Amino acid sequence: MPVDLKWQDAPANVGPKLQTAGTRILYFQADGTMIVIGCFVYRRPGKLTMGPFGILETGDWRSDRDKIVTHTRVVLREIPRIGETLPGPWNQYEWTLKHGILLRNGIRYRRVPELDKSAAELVPSPNPTRPH
Repeated sequence: MPVDLKWQDAPANVGPKLQTAGTRILYFQADGTMIVIGCFVYRRPGKLTMGPFGILETGDWRSDRDKIVTHTRVVLREIPRIGETLPGPWNQYEWTLKHGILLRNGIRYRRVPELDKSAAELVPSPNPTRPH
């Protein structure tokens, strides 16, 4: 999850001390597969949960020295784009890895173990394979 999120307070009648943020969650698996979840995250004192997702990307990742190289494509979008065919095209990104923080385009990502279970439940089966 990104280190720096823009948290917004929920209305008091919805939930006192509840904050929300729209974000992207990166979920890397030991077998080299991954998903990217575009969703809302909810934060209360001592508790962080993932809300409904709007976009789901699947793909793979590999370590390359101090970088992580990912290949992903959109496989599900809650609100379809006109003319878009899913699954979408493959995209490749390089992430810098330093002291447990991933960095790409100025956005720093950190591991948030509280979201592991929610993310794991969204992993599609079988996972589409990137053409080599």
